[in-house]
Amino acid sequence: MSEIAKIVRQQVEREGVLPFAEFMRLALYCPKYGYYEQLPGRIGREGDFYTNVSLGSLFGELLAFQFAQWLEKLPNEPLQLVEAGAHNGQLAADILTWFSQQQPELVPRLQYWIIEPSARRQTWQAKELEHFAHLVRWSESLAALPAGAVTGIIFSNGLLDAMPVQRMGWDVNERFWFEWGVALGI
Repeated sequence: MSEIAKIVRQQVEREGVLPFAEFMRLALYCPKYGYYEQLPGRIGREGDFYTNVSLGSLFGELLAFQFAQWLEKLPNEPLQLVEAGAHNGQLAADILTWFSQQQPELVPRLQYWIIEPSARRQTWQAKELEHFAHLVRWSESLAALPAGAVTGIIFSNGLLDAMPVQRMGWDVNERFWFEWGVALGI
């Protein structure tokens, strides 16, 4: 049994049925053992799946081109690009590299926020983005951003698979909603 499986089992034994969102939080973000706490860069059979970002910078460059068109129309104040779930920071690096090469006049107006609940992953992202350290900031959640802080674009590439979510079901016979959970099998 893996370490994360042991932790989940212990939690279920303590609490009985574990809400699905809590199960996902543990599976994804448990320090050291959660899926998103594993060392970055493991792609393929023993790691993560290939994405458009892992195949090159073109996706980030295309996003940056579109973002630049939208941002140029906004008032001359700090502009935010808010990426939710930045994985290893490569997409952020591709976008910020494009801006620095193709639209350098926008760079002084930019703030790049990364929504990342994992302190460990924030450290990895900071290393990937050290060249852009003066532009990048982190927040643990969208809710933790300062009120009214975003004048710009909020985006994500593959966010839904990185979010603990409630799983609800409908009991047709009893006609009510219930929350799914995780329990130990018999």
